Formats: sequence, C-alpha cells, structure tokens
Amino acid sequence: MNFHRIFDNTCFRRCLYQKMKNLVEQYQTPYARKQYIIDTLLFVYGGSRVLYVSYMMKTNYETNPSIPYKIERDDAFLSYMKQNSDIYNEVAPLIMVGLGIFNFLCQSGLYRLDINKKVWKFWYQMLVTNEDDYNRLKIHNYQLIKTARANEIGNRFRRYRIASMVPDFIINSVALILSWYSIHTNLECIDREKFLALKITDPPNMPIKYRVKLMNILIIGDNFWFGFQIFVLCFVLTFYIFSGLRMDTSEQAWYAYIIVNLEVVLCMYLVSKLIQNGIFFTTVSYMATTIFTGHVQVSNKSIWNLIYESRYNRPVSKANIPYRKHRIVYNQLQEYNRITSLVLDGSNQVFGAVLYYFLLTNIPINIFLLSRGVFEDQSTIEEALSWTIVYGQLIAMVIVFSLLSWSTAVYHKPSKFIPVLQPMLKGNSKWLWYKIKYNDLYHRLVDDGPKIGVAFGDMHTVTYVTSFEVII
Repeated sequence: MNFHRIFDNTCFRRCLYQKMKNLVEQYQTPYARKQYIIDTLLFVYGGSRVLYVSYMMKTNYETNPSIPYKIERDDAFLSYMKQNSDIYNEVAPLIMVGLGIFNFLCQSGLYRLDINKKVWKFWYQMLVTNEDDYNRLKIHNYQLIKTARANEIGNRFRRYRIASMVPDFIINSVALILSWYSIHTNLECIDREKFLALKITDPPNMPIKYRVKLMNILIIGDNFWFGFQIFVLCFVLTFYIFSGLRMDTSEQAWYAYIIVNLEVVLCMYLVSKLIQNGIFFTTVSYMATTIFTGHVQVSNKSIWNLIYESRYNRPVSKANIPYRKHRIVYNQLQEYNRITSLVLDGSNQVFGAVLYYFLLTNIPINIFLLSRGVFEDQSTIEEALSWTIVYGQLIAMVIVFSLLSWSTAVYHKPSKFIPVLQPMLKGNSKWLWYKIKYNDLYHRLVDDGPKIGVAFGDMHTVTYVTSFEVII
C-alpha cells in the first residue's frame, strides 16, 4: 500500500494544490460557508480558553472568593500549567493567541477573496492546472528509473573509503532521496516535451527555466511541507503524552481528561491550519518573486542585448534599431505590462493583506517578548523559547522583505534603459507608437506613478527603504 495515497486528496498532503483548488472551486459553496463558521467558533473558543488560563495563572484564586473552590479539579490544562509555573507563566498562552489571530485573519481573508480576479485565475492555472498536467503526463516506468538512479548514486558513493563505515540502509535511503530529487528537478518522471509544449495562458511566453523551477517548487515544496506538518504534529502529541505522565492526577475529576483530550485535538487541528496557511502564503509569495521577477528580468535583458547589438562598433549618434527588430521591443512591453498588472492586482488580493496581518499580529508580541527578555528575569526554557520566536520571525521578515524589495527594484529597471533606447528608435515612423508607450512608462516609473510592487495593507510599497524602516 502506498502511504502517500492516503493523503493525496487532502489539504494535509498537497497543501498548495488542494488549498488553491478549494479556494476557486469550493470556498463559494454553502459547505465552505459552514466550514468558515466552524473555524470562527473554534478560534473564538481557543482564544478565550487560553486567555482564561493566562488570567488564572497570575491570579491567587485560593484566597479569591469569586472563583469556585478547587477549580483545578475540573480543569486539567490549568492544573498542568499551575504545577509547572516555574517553567511556564501567563505569557505562553498569549503567544498562542497571537499565532491564532494571524491564522484566523489569513483564513478569513481566503474566504473573502474575489476569485474572479485575473491574478487568482493565473494562480489557479499555476498551482492546479499545471500540476494536473504534470500528473497526467507521468511516465509508467518512473519507479524503474528511480531505482536505477538510486543504485547508480549508491554505487558511486561506495567507491570512497568512508562508505565502509556507513551502514548500507543509510546509503540506500540517502541515494533514494537524492534520486527522487534529481528526477523531479530535471522533470525526468514525465513526458517533458509534451508538458513544456502546453502553453500557459498568461503569461504565454514564460521561459522554460522558470516553468521547470515552478514545478520544482510545487512538487518538492509540497513533499517538504508534508513532512514538516507530520514532524510538528508528532512533536505536539509527544509533548502532550509526556506532560500527562508528569502530572499529579490524584485529585483530577474523570471528565477533566475527556475535556483536555478534546482540547488537544482542537489544538492539533488549529496548528495544522496555521501551518497550511503559512505554507500557502509563503510559497505563493516566493513563487511570485521567482516567477514574476525572473520573467521581467529575462524581458529586460532582451532589450539590453538589443541595445548593445545595435551600438556595436557604431557612434552613439548613428546607432539605431532597425524596425525588423520591433517584435523584441513589442514582446518586452507586452510581458512587462502583463506581469506588473498581475503584481499590482495580486498585491491587494494575495500578498499585501498577509504582510499586514503578519505585522499586525507579530510586532506587538515581539515588543512584549523583548521587553520581558531585557527587563525581567525568566526561566531558561522560557527565555530560550522567547528568543527563538523573536529571532525566527526576524529572519523570516528579513528574507521575505528583501525578496519583495529586490522584486520592486527589478520592476523599475526599465527606467535605466528607456533613456538609452528612445533615441535609437528612429528611421521609421512606425516607431512612434513604441516611443509614446515607453515615454509614458518612464514617467510612470520615475515621476508621478505608483510604485510597482507589493504593498503591506494600504501602506507603502515594499522597497529597500521601507524594509529597513520596518525591520528597525
């Protein structure tokens, strides 16, 4: 039995594919609206529950007459947190609330998206149609190719002396993983010619290099995140089991265990949703910077090559581009306008809202954690957890904002070659249309037009300057 087939049609297994498919095909149905209501109720319950535990942890309810007697007898979760108050304090539940708010905002944003927008039709083709074609064109002898490649990699490694010190099952496992990666990276598991012959509607002239990179992100990314979800959920379950073994259960009521088990299931469900939302938005953002920016770079480079070719061994005053080359200029304008329209449309629909949610929910938590780490004494575990969260979010912010800032810089690169290109469009009256278009584009990029790029919320576009201001 193939273990992967158990999860093939679930969001847990193929997060990117299934979430986009649900977004376009199911999120507008009555079932989706009911699911949204259920998710909202679960979030409200989970948030109020951890806030209640946080309040009770800093309250001396043994001398407070307004709190029921022996409340720990009925609340196993609160009892555990009180028994381990030297490790955890009221801050730990607040961190969970912050993550839950981010998850809820992202989830509610998905349900409210306008799927008729051009940018979502584009992403549906990228994530769903593209992968359907990929799976449809898989070759039948894929397993034989993978086994042969694994044997080849394993035999190559066994030539080294150090291989005698490594057990065979480790060599075979690593060789199998490397063979799988090599085959998928080079698209050797499908009919490559037929797959690349299938044109993408928008943009239709995407270079093959970025089409292959797109499939690598989809296939390898989904498998990586699948393993990551398994790891996190196993960690949560193991932590729960060991925590239960450490608890003093002599005075617990029997129904307290039923409640805490249901809450653990709820916690694992919400953690899974949080991971999937993070996976979806992070990968889509990364794909946007990779596919869109790379495509614009290719079209910009074609114009620079045309300029250098036309100016080769000629004085600047006599350099001109023959009209027979107008197709290169036309393609650059067409592809640039298509990509930038998708970026501006997708900024509000895809990326900007998520960046705004991230800043809204994470900056207050980080300020709180930093102030506690600097001005208050903490236990070793709490201090390690706090600084891990702060540095992890800082690294994630630097990576995301640097990629988006670089993309914005690439989208504005035509302002560098347009002043050089304009004087070279001469010798034919038909160049006038191109000169007007480039003149309008130049003034939009330099003078009065809005910056082309991703903006967080309704605020400024993400550039190197704004990224520096946000991170500082």
